[in-house]
This record gives sequence, structure tokens and C-alpha cells, in this order.
Amino acid sequence: MCLSLLEEMERKRKSKSISIDTLVWEAVEAQAEKQGIAVSRWLENHLFDDLQKFGIIPKDVRRLGERRGGDRTKSKEEQ
Repeated sequence: MCLSLLEEMERKRKSKSISIDTLVWEAVEAQAEKQGIAVSRWLENHLFDDLQKFGIIPKDVRRLGERRGGDRTKSKEEQ
């Protein structure tokens, strides 16, 4: 399953509220801080990778890139 550029552009992030073990939350916060990224980004990256590993998300689908401040999927030379 290869997503077309149009299909990829239609993917968006949703805000959701979840309940999570405080021990797990604190560990995720610590790892996200070590990597210099938001907790939501850390969770999304790890869930996406695991879902691909288990074959739930096809291997040819890419993660959503950073949406703040414009398209960051292109290098400065391409812009």
C-alpha cells in the first residue's frame, strides 16, 4: 500500500485524552526530554514504529513530519 502525495497530505494529528500509568508517563517524559522532543512526538514515533513492525501500518508509509513552521521534509537546498 503506497500512499499518494495527496493521501499523505490529508493525514492530520488528532488531540486525544488517554489514561496512563504514572510510572509509564514519567518514563516517557524522561525519554522525550533526553531526546529534546515533546512527549506526544515521542509516543507517536514509538507507536508508529511498533505498528509498522507488527505489519499494522505498511512499511512504505512514512511518519508525519513536523507541521509547525511549514514543510520540514525538504532540505534547505530543495526549498
